[in-house]
Amino acid sequence: MSVERDPVSAIEPAISEHENLLVDFATSLQKHTFYPKGHPIVMASAERLHARLCEVLAVGTLSIGVAKQQLLIEGERTDDTHPILRDFAQLLHRQQIGAVVLTDGIERDELSDVLATLGADAAKHADGDGTVGMLALEGRWPHVQFFRMSFDRLQLGNDGAASAEDVDVSRVNELWIGLARAALAGEVAEDSGRILSDANHIAGAIDAKRGDYAYEHVIAGYFQQLAAELDLAGPRRHSQVRERLSNLLGTLHGETLERLLSMGGDARKRVEFVRHATSIMAAPAVVDLLRCASTAAGRGISDSMLRLLSKLARYAQQGTQGEGFDQELRDHVRDIVTKWTLADPNPEEYNAALNALARTNTPAANLDDDRGRSRLEPERLIGIALHVGEGGPSLTRAARALAARGDWTETLADVEAAEPSRARDMLLQELVTPRQLGRVLPRLPKSREVAERLVVRLGPAAVAPIIDALGEPSLKDPEGCVGLLGRLGVAAVPGIASRIANERPQVQAHLLAVLAGVGIAPSNVDVWALARHAMGDVRREAIRLLLTIEEHRDKAVALAMQDSDPRILRDGLRAAPRPMPPALAHLVMQRVDRQGSGLALEERAIAIQVLATCRVPAVRDWLARALVRKKFFGGRKLAEKSPDMLTALRALAVAWRDDRSVADILALASKHRDGEIRAAVHIAA
Repeated sequence: MSVERDPVSAIEPAISEHENLLVDFATSLQKHTFYPKGHPIVMASAERLHARLCEVLAVGTLSIGVAKQQLLIEGERTDDTHPILRDFAQLLHRQQIGAVVLTDGIERDELSDVLATLGADAAKHADGDGTVGMLALEGRWPHVQFFRMSFDRLQLGNDGAASAEDVDVSRVNELWIGLARAALAGEVAEDSGRILSDANHIAGAIDAKRGDYAYEHVIAGYFQQLAAELDLAGPRRHSQVRERLSNLLGTLHGETLERLLSMGGDARKRVEFVRHATSIMAAPAVVDLLRCASTAAGRGISDSMLRLLSKLARYAQQGTQGEGFDQELRDHVRDIVTKWTLADPNPEEYNAALNALARTNTPAANLDDDRGRSRLEPERLIGIALHVGEGGPSLTRAARALAARGDWTETLADVEAAEPSRARDMLLQELVTPRQLGRVLPRLPKSREVAERLVVRLGPAAVAPIIDALGEPSLKDPEGCVGLLGRLGVAAVPGIASRIANERPQVQAHLLAVLAGVGIAPSNVDVWALARHAMGDVRREAIRLLLTIEEHRDKAVALAMQDSDPRILRDGLRAAPRPMPPALAHLVMQRVDRQGSGLALEERAIAIQVLATCRVPAVRDWLARALVRKKFFGGRKLAEKSPDMLTALRALAVAWRDDRSVADILALASKHRDGEIRAAVHIAA
């Protein structure tokens, strides 16, 4: 039986191919509603629709979103004034269907069963709770999936100055409501306007269904159409929906957004969506969107490029000062999406893009020629490289030029504080080296701060260049170099131990001072031999080192008592144990007697004070002999007043006040006409 095509399908000729397909769908649905199952008209209609669907589904999935007055097919919104399509949308909406997804492999009988079910009167299939009967058949058809409309009475609040009636018919608002309903498909119905403004809730629902291809296909369609509508409307309209869509996209997990941006493999749709979205989203969300879009498209966008775009996004948020950055960011993202089509961009195009971005709002940042030479100051080029995160021969040359001149502490601090990147690694590798430290040390103390930073970063590797610098007679600040070695502490010991035996005596003295500071005498260094060195500075530092080590202290004090250098004697006396052992006390008394008045007053005073801690008769008698003199006609008198005499008198008064052998000396002192002598006895008491 020959069947004519229903003339209703010819209505509204100026419509798209997708809308034509929906008109055929609606027409076939009508025939499945009006004619009994198996009727030739029904069969022919189903056959024709099946053939058209097979052509479309051969290249992908077909998704249909349902709004109150219109449909959304593959991201394209239908005309809400078209009578057939409007009625079709209302029919699906009444049956609480949020979306329909058809996949390749659908059979004609399966399609016919779907149409028959849809065409049935919704009221006849509603149960007591108002749940439409056909939705209870979810999962019945292998190649047709229906998504339940959740929150079916959701409405958007007033956006701007529009009335509630205007909002209800707004295409943008209807698309947002459709997106929310599709995203929340399957959740328990709840009439709450709060749901529409809760981007986290909607994003959570979408993330929870990650991997559901049919569901994601519907959501991607809504994203595509909504972004296009908002971009077309301009920045001053629909601020509420614009903000919510931006928040939603920024809240989604990266993997979810990447899958949505695959757009079913349709590169054109993906490019169009990102192009529209860059105009409506907040600056940071634009960069996140680009990152996910590049992954979904399999395009090569480096981490360095994304880092630079992220910096532009942060600058764009700095009020009126960021307006230029905001526009630059969006322009560059659109250029990348629409023009950068290589899966693996070659170095020329890649560098050109980076250089263009680096020049944004930086007129001085001009690169010389194709050989990569730069007219920039090293500091400026290094700053740009750290922002970009990439570098090359020009960056290496800039680092070397900077290191060759004066102090570069500030630049090194900037490099250390920068985010991890290839440029930062290159700069640290070039600047933080023993060679660069060796170039800095001759400029001490002026270059102290940069030298300290280098030493901290180099650690034990800094020992060799510092010792080399100490060996240079022209070094202006050897104490500064010794201080740098001291900052390394124990870490410097192995390097010092391996070099000290072969260095000049003055360098040996400096290195021994560092070892004394940490209190370590390396086993492979003969410190005792150095403690007997011909040069006083070497002996002194070696003995000072030995004095810091408890097991060597007594022997080191004894060695100090025998040394002719008064500085060494002073160090030995100060380090001597209290109370002093008799053997050491004997050496001290010998030393004082040997040099007599030639010994400096300070050393003599320290010697007497230390001796007083040794409570043995020999020390008592030695102190007493220093205090009395024989009279010409017999008897004894106190020695002439001197610092030594007063110190010895105090020592006897403290340690031997009750000793009969010194009682007469103390008695003479307590009756002396000199008040200072009398005070020495009484104060000690």
